[in-house]
Amino acid sequence: MARPVGAKALSRPAVNTPFTLCLRNPAAGETIRHRNRPRKNGRAGMVSCQGKGSHMRMFSTIAAAIALSATAGAAQAADAFYDGKTVKLVNFGGAAGSYAIYTRIFANHVGKHIPGKPNVVVDFMGGGGGLKGQNYLANAAPRDGLFIGMPMPSAITAPLIHPKNARFDPAKFKWFGNLTQLQTGLGVWKATTKVRSIEDAKKTEVVIGSSGKTSELTLTPQLLNSIIGTKFKIVQGYKSLGPINLALEKGEVQGRSGGMTAWHPLKPEWFQPENKIAFLTQVGMSRHPAIPDVPLVTELTTNEDDRLVLELLSRSTVLTRPVAGPPGMPSERVEVMRAAFDATLKDPEFVAEMKKRRMQMISPMTWQEIDKFVAETQATPAHIVKRFQDVLGVKG
Repeated sequence: MARPVGAKALSRPAVNTPFTLCLRNPAAGETIRHRNRPRKNGRAGMVSCQGKGSHMRMFSTIAAAIALSATAGAAQAADAFYDGKTVKLVNFGGAAGSYAIYTRIFANHVGKHIPGKPNVVVDFMGGGGGLKGQNYLANAAPRDGLFIGMPMPSAITAPLIHPKNARFDPAKFKWFGNLTQLQTGLGVWKATTKVRSIEDAKKTEVVIGSSGKTSELTLTPQLLNSIIGTKFKIVQGYKSLGPINLALEKGEVQGRSGGMTAWHPLKPEWFQPENKIAFLTQVGMSRHPAIPDVPLVTELTTNEDDRLVLELLSRSTVLTRPVAGPPGMPSERVEVMRAAFDATLKDPEFVAEMKKRRMQMISPMTWQEIDKFVAETQATPAHIVKRFQDVLGVKG
């Protein structure tokens, strides 16, 4: 029987022998006695010596001790599990771009905050705007705590908009935290187009590079075409942001969407000494300080339903650099990874490397905040989701 920390127990006699069991709890300054009376069938009966209410105190004390012992045991088991192991941190985007930089920096530091200090290696599973990796995390990834994913922002909205292709429920992912929230900017390469505003894009076609149909790189221009009346021509099929950037520089495409860390921090040469990019709009819950004069997509319409559709799109900019385990991951290992995530964000060496690489950490989120955000997103009114799907031509 487990007992409170510091408790001292008398030796226990045979079950049919009358005895008094005393548990002394120095922290509470009390002694709890329980007298055994043998029964005819040989089973022991515990009878309190303390009078009314002592049974409840006994059971509360013992229950607390057992719970504490179980928790400590689980933590110790998780500590031992990671010793000498390798954790695979898999980015569901591509190996190029700012998201890959976030992934590599995080991997450089999180291992030392995991008990047992396992080796952490980075891998990539791009495809379908993150859909391939997110489906894998939900349905096929190892559940033992050695496979950790970094979903794409579309992981929150894809199951609502593309339920047939997004075969996962983000509420079932074991979220550890989110490194940053980001706005997304839709920009064009000045040398290849004269378009400088959304109004211009309503009159002149602009070729936009993208990865897959569920990617934010596709959703933003596609929704704007339908709701605002822009003339973006979307070219899909690029594996990640890196090839899209190359296509933009070569003139194969004229513009792209992307998180703000994928603009100035990733490509400073695009902005200095000469600004080669014109931003047409941005997606987010507020304007980014780097482009404060560029309108949000939600500001481009006065129709309330259309605005709510664009707000649903904007929610995909909140969970932009998250880390999660698969459904079914053992709870004690989930707790270990959540603690490691929190510790990493406070690690001076991690913070210094992030600053050196010019990677932003805007309002990082805890796993509790992510769970709440996912639930709120999933509670989007059905008619707004249907409107979103209708605009994109998606059959739910």
